[in-house]
Amino acid sequence: MLSTNHSEEIILFQSLKDLNDAEAKQRLPTIIYLAFLVTFGVIGNSLVLFIYGFKYKPSNLRCYVLCLAVLDLTACCISMPSEIVDNAYPHMFYSEGFCKFSRFIGDVSKLGSAFVLTVMAVGRYRKICFPFSDDMSLKTAKIMCVVAISVSVLLSWPTAFIQGQTVEHFPGNITGYGCSTDDDYRPTKYPFVQATVLLVTFAIVFCVLIFLYGKIIWELRDHFRMNRLMKLENGLKRKKHTVTKIFLCLTLAYIVSYIPYLTLNAIRTIKRGKVMPPSPLVLGILPILFRSYFINNVVNVIVYYIGDSTFRKECRRLKQLAAAMFCSRKNIDMELRIDRSPKAVLLG
Repeated sequence: MLSTNHSEEIILFQSLKDLNDAEAKQRLPTIIYLAFLVTFGVIGNSLVLFIYGFKYKPSNLRCYVLCLAVLDLTACCISMPSEIVDNAYPHMFYSEGFCKFSRFIGDVSKLGSAFVLTVMAVGRYRKICFPFSDDMSLKTAKIMCVVAISVSVLLSWPTAFIQGQTVEHFPGNITGYGCSTDDDYRPTKYPFVQATVLLVTFAIVFCVLIFLYGKIIWELRDHFRMNRLMKLENGLKRKKHTVTKIFLCLTLAYIVSYIPYLTLNAIRTIKRGKVMPPSPLVLGILPILFRSYFINNVVNVIVYYIGDSTFRKECRRLKQLAAAMFCSRKNIDMELRIDRSPKAVLLG
């Protein structure tokens, strides 16, 4: 009897594994996409934290950049690996705790970045549109970043309960386990309410960012006209405009990367189900579009490299240092091999 049950379990497990592997193969483009983002994101955000943390003097810019880098690195180390597991094991995701934690951290990272970008936009708006008003102090900027992350945690905590393990039943008496809306909450209104709250929050943030940067761009346009007429453009103004361009690019990258995700999420929320019937094409493309927001977690380093000459110089210096260390180590290894060769021993 034990032998029969054991063999049945093996057959069931193999059938579930075959089913899982078949879908994971269709999701391979998503897995490759996420693996690339994890690699690039961890390296890039670590560089940002090191360079801005140790090579820059305390300032509002440094505060915002470090805050965003921490959120992005957290997403790269927790949220993205969780999504890789979810796509590699779509029907064999057995860790409910990891599912809840990673989805919660994912929402905190998404909302935290949105709120920090809003704080940055407000600071730029005051500085550009009201140049004679008092600048936001470094202490205030730090407090606002803490408030931004705290509010994101407050709005995200329901995710830790709503998301979880879902049991899936397939033909052939096959039972799978996925990471999605928890079965206990699926029949309730809470998933719909939470999704709606997040969508409305993102919509408000997008509108605020577009309004603030629209006013900033309009004001800068007048500044450039005046500078052209008066032929005045000192270093302080150039620096202010450079910082504004960096902030604007960060915001544009955020909005563009979130548009596919928010659009699909809105459709799913309204339909309260799958966006499209599953098919090989849908399983190959849709998961990537649903995770388009992860691009925002890796693109910031590119913005800093292009827009910030100091950051670019430090990156090149670190690259040269790493190359020198590699060449030095290679020469040492070569010398050790020569010293240990029979000919060297004979000559000695």
